[in-house]
Amino acid sequence: MTQALLRTVDISNATWFQGSRYSYPLRTEDTGGRIAFVDIYKRRGTEPPPHIHHREHELFVVLNGSSEFQVAGEISLCDVGSFAFLPRGIPHRFAVQNPWGHFNVIVAPSGFDEYLQPFSEAATHLGEPPVSTGPPDVAGMIARGAEFGIEFVPPGVDIATVDHSQPDGLKPIVRQYNEGEILNVLGITIRVKLSAAESGGALSVFMSEDPPRVGPPMHAHANEDETFLVIEGEYRVQIEDTIYQAKPGQIAHFPRGVAHAYMNAGDSPGKLLIVTNPGGFEAFFRDVDALCKHGMPSTDQLMPIAQRHGLDIVGPPIAV
Repeated sequence: MTQALLRTVDISNATWFQGSRYSYPLRTEDTGGRIAFVDIYKRRGTEPPPHIHHREHELFVVLNGSSEFQVAGEISLCDVGSFAFLPRGIPHRFAVQNPWGHFNVIVAPSGFDEYLQPFSEAATHLGEPPVSTGPPDVAGMIARGAEFGIEFVPPGVDIATVDHSQPDGLKPIVRQYNEGEILNVLGITIRVKLSAAESGGALSVFMSEDPPRVGPPMHAHANEDETFLVIEGEYRVQIEDTIYQAKPGQIAHFPRGVAHAYMNAGDSPGKLLIVTNPGGFEAFFRDVDALCKHGMPSTDQLMPIAQRHGLDIVGPPIAV
C-alpha cells in the first residue's frame, strides 16, 4: 500500500538533460504506478521532437512562460495557468516561446518518469542548468522509447499528416486558466479542467481557488487517490494526526483510505491544482454546487452526498 506524501522539487530529485532541468517529486514507486508528476524547467530550443505516447496520457500545466502546443493538426498557444490534456495515441509537440518555460507534467499511468534516467545527470543546483555540451544519444533514446511505448515522428514529417489511433476515442483538450466548468463548493471556486468523461475515467483535474483560512474537513476517499500541487499561497496539510506546511511547488499525495485535510493558511486567496484518479470526483462537487445555489448547506444535508460519493468525513477542518 502506498503512503501519503508531501514532496517538493529539491536537489535529491532534480536532473539535467540537454540543458534543461527535469525534477521528479512524485514517481512510480510513490503511487503504485498510477500517476507521476514531473517538474520541467525547459530551455527554449531543447524541446523533444514530435512524438506519440502509446501507454500514458500526458497533462501539461504551464507554470511560467508561454508555449505553443500542437496535437495532431490543432495548434494552441498556452500562457501561465493553461492546461493541456494530451491523450495517448495522438502525435504532439510543444515549443517554448520564451527563453525558458516551466511546466508541471502529469503522466497517468506512470512509468515515463523513468524514461530519461540513462540520458540524464544529477543536478548540482536548482538554478539555471548549464548548456549541454554534446548532442543527444538519438539512437539510444529511440531504442529506449520503444521499450516505454514512445514513438518518434520521423524528421521533417508534419504531425498533422501522421496516421494515429486513440483507442478510447478521447480528444486532446487545451484550456486557458479561466476556462472550464465553474462550481461553488461551500464558498470555494472549483474549475473543472478535465472530467472523467473527457479522460475515459482515468482521472479528473480541478483548479481550486481557496479563500484565506478555508479548507475541507478531515476526510478520506474510498474510491480515488487525491494529489494536489500548490500553485499559489501557503497551506497547512494534515495527514492523520500530523500537520505540515506546504508552499508553492509542493505536492501532497493522499492514497485512497488515508485521512487528510488542508487549509489555505495565508491572508490572501490560494490556488491548488487537484488531481483525482481514477476520475469522477466532479460528481461530488456538482452535487454540492447544486445545494449551494440555495444557500450554505447544513452538515445534515452534506453527509448523504459525501456518503454517496465514497467520502468519509472523519473530523473537523484544520483549526485556524
